[in-house]
Amino acid sequence: MDYFGHGTHIAGIIGAGTNNDIGITGMNPNVKLLNVCFLSALGRGTQFEGAIAIRYAAQMHARVINCSWGYPTYTLTLQNAVNAALDSGAIVVAAAGNSNSSVSQYPAAFEGVWSIASLDSNSQRSYFSSYGPNVLFAEPGEDIVSLAPQSSYTSKSGTSQAAAVLSGIAARVLSFKPELSRDELKTLLIQSCDDIGTQGRD
Repeated sequence: MDYFGHGTHIAGIIGAGTNNDIGITGMNPNVKLLNVCFLSALGRGTQFEGAIAIRYAAQMHARVINCSWGYPTYTLTLQNAVNAALDSGAIVVAAAGNSNSSVSQYPAAFEGVWSIASLDSNSQRSYFSSYGPNVLFAEPGEDIVSLAPQSSYTSKSGTSQAAAVLSGIAARVLSFKPELSRDELKTLLIQSCDDIGTQGRD
């Protein structure tokens, strides 16, 4: 059960159902979601718990692991978990952070992880979004309406929401082309993008 609500919002962006005359439609409404909760009702959790969550998702053969969370400090425990997931062939997508700076956040800053920044409605970097050379993609992340606990809906902003958008896109492409490797999918997505630079704002 998601008592905090963040995970429910993220899951809705990725895979909310369609053709039911209610709410929203996720990026990939036919996706198979594996919900792994390690945050408390206050939205708190340790890097050790996050590492366990990543390892569990990889062991369950998740092809896309969405990490709409992050920490400002590096730990080997979290890096080893991410490396294990990458070694399994999983795509690890992570929120770049909401610090309006180029300060690294983990797991987004780990090599091999797809770090996602947030865009506003004008396709410019959101005022809060982290940026820099570690960021691979930027997706809409402002005022995103999605599910909330107790069968309701709410609007939230953040690189967490942007990461969910990219995770849903990746899962949708893989549903049509399951044979694509992580690198092949990355190349395909990059080819479909516009280059907004390392900051996205002049």
